[in-house]
Amino acid sequence: MGSKRYLTWLVRPEDVKSGVNVGAEYVMDMDYTPVSATVRSKLPSNFNNLIVDVNDDGVSIFSNRPNIPRLYQTDEGHLLKTPIREGSIITLDIDQYDSEAGDITVELLLEGED
Repeated sequence: MGSKRYLTWLVRPEDVKSGVNVGAEYVMDMDYTPVSATVRSKLPSNFNNLIVDVNDDGVSIFSNRPNIPRLYQTDEGHLLKTPIREGSIITLDIDQYDSEAGDITVELLLEGED
């Protein structure tokens, strides 16, 4: 069984800039495979969808980015399961957001080889 690593971003509404890197950048200390990704946020009822993207050296790790259409929903998106290599920089983009939305939490679980 490989070692697990969790990457977590908590994004406050005042820190959101749509379409750019938001929050921490993580540098991978070994090769990992994405296992799961979860996005949570409190959204207003008239919201059109929150869409986030996690990037490995600027390239999405999803075939379909996570998208939350309604209040308190979560979405795991569709991870590509492509290995993330040692030294890669992992970043978060907020691709669609509404100023009425609350905090956003993104959790990415990775599994590495020991």
